[in-house]
Amino acid sequence: EEALETALLKASDAGIMNSTVEEAEDTLRRLVSLRELKVAASGDDDSVLQAAIFLAKQADVSEAEIAEAEDSFNQRLKAALAERLQEERQDRALAMLKAAAKGQNISALKQAIEEARAAEIAAGELQAAEETLTALLQEEEIRRMLQQTRSAPAVAPAAPAAPVAPA
Repeated sequence: EEALETALLKASDAGIMNSTVEEAEDTLRRLVSLRELKVAASGDDDSVLQAAIFLAKQADVSEAEIAEAEDSFNQRLKAALAERLQEERQDRALAMLKAAAKGQNISALKQAIEEARAAEIAAGELQAAEETLTALLQEEEIRRMLQQTRSAPAVAPAAPAAPVAPA
């Protein structure tokens, strides 16, 4: 690349302008665009990569090189989309978990805990909801036992046993 730049400068200084010089300039543009394309593809700025792809197409960089950069760009977009979708899923699951933890609906809380686990919510948030669920289950069990006690038929106390006479 440097040697080509030097040769083109010398040709320009000498006033030479012909098809060979033009071809060399085109080659230099392709080389520079290809280098910039590779640098942009290895970086993390999507707008720079998009611009580099555009310029590479204008400079007639090979389709294979451009396709490789476009694949890199598409992979970045897919990864960013997947990350954003996961964040949204976590946000929804956390909101659902918090709302269910404030209520008294055990099945809703169980469902929210399952969703939160699937969305990989932070352990602290899950633990708090699980503790709430445990407390609700214990309260329900106590209510059930009290209900059974209240609805059970009253048993009359047994008559005292007759005194046994000493023999």
